[in-house]
Amino acid sequence: MDTLTTDDLFNTAVADIIFTAAALSRVRKSYTENPALTPQQIATMLNTITDYLKHDRKQVKELRDYIQGA
Repeated sequence: MDTLTTDDLFNTAVADIIFTAAALSRVRKSYTENPALTPQQIATMLNTITDYLKHDRKQVKELRDYIQGA
């Protein structure tokens, strides 16, 4: 298995933060443009964001462990 470098870990964290901010902004814009969206439709959009972030959970854990000196 390839070991991630510190740069890889930080780049992943930054990418996740940017993705999350952009995705949440898009959800808000969708609701602003279409207030008829149901809570279920909004929840689906938010769950999509959560699913993406769960995908990178291992890399986030490695970053946390590295920072903590584990």
